[in-house]
Amino acid sequence: MGIMALVPKGIKSWLRERISRVTAERMAALDSRVATLEQSVGSAEQRLGSAEQRLEPLENQVMSTSVIKYIPYRSDEQCFALPKGPGPDCDRCEFGLPIAPDSVRTGWFGQPSDVHLAARKADVDAMLRILESSGADPLDGCRILDFACADGRMTRHLYPFAESCEIWGVDITAEAIYWCQRYLCPPFRFATTTTVPHLPFEDGYFNLFRIHCRTSAGRLKWTLANHATL
Repeated sequence: MGIMALVPKGIKSWLRERISRVTAERMAALDSRVATLEQSVGSAEQRLGSAEQRLEPLENQVMSTSVIKYIPYRSDEQCFALPKGPGPDCDRCEFGLPIAPDSVRTGWFGQPSDVHLAARKADVDAMLRILESSGADPLDGCRILDFACADGRMTRHLYPFAESCEIWGVDITAEAIYWCQRYLCPPFRFATTTTVPHLPFEDGYFNLFRIHCRTSAGRLKWTLANHATL
């Protein structure tokens, strides 16, 4: 026998009405909350759509003016002449390679040549020690990329490997790359790039790369881009 069978008829009717009324009230409250949430979601979607509309032209503007860029050579001049050679009296490093003038040394203006080169040689020596301690294969026959090479201040210290390796330097500063192409090529090779993570090499082309960026965001995006070329 069910529980309701033991309850007097008057109370049964009252319980049924009470349960029905409470259920209806709760359902109405739930419906109201659902409607409120739907309105909030709809409002959020409208705001998101409006934000996306405002963002699109800004993204196009950024891509056209600040992201895809490099530092051109003498951009304020209508024409310029490239000298044929560094001249017999130019300073040279231990490998006999010309040393860039002060005006070309991006970020190292005024630093004496010996200090300038010694610091970069220490960096290359440290890199080679790390490779050796990690059990990496010898560099002979490797394709090496010096990213953000500037005036080749580190690239030149890979000269002992230049005969057996294909060594590239890239930078967004056209003046530095022009100088490197005139005075350090051969034995090295150089190309101008932009700030957008794209390199003129197929994926998997290089065995080793060295990267230098001034910002953590720049390091991340270019590290990921360079990773594809390894």
